[in-house]
Amino acid sequence: MTGRYASKEEAKKKGNVINNVGWWFKPWFYQHAQTALKKGEFVEYIPTREYYHRHTRCLYWEGKLILPFADQWWFRFTG
Repeated sequence: MTGRYASKEEAKKKGNVINNVGWWFKPWFYQHAQTALKKGEFVEYIPTREYYHRHTRCLYWEGKLILPFADQWWFRFTG
């Protein structure tokens, strides 16, 4: 994974994918990365604040070990 800063104008150009990874219904970032590895090379835009906090949701790896169902959207919605 590599990254670089992009302007809002560049990110909002037609056809660009903006991934707001912090939403409660989105998979945790490590799950997104696993899926991305299978997908191959692609480009997406992640807002800076959400990129900085991509690992802070539910203790990241430990959350899955403590509560196996904690990575489900319905559980995060109720929290």
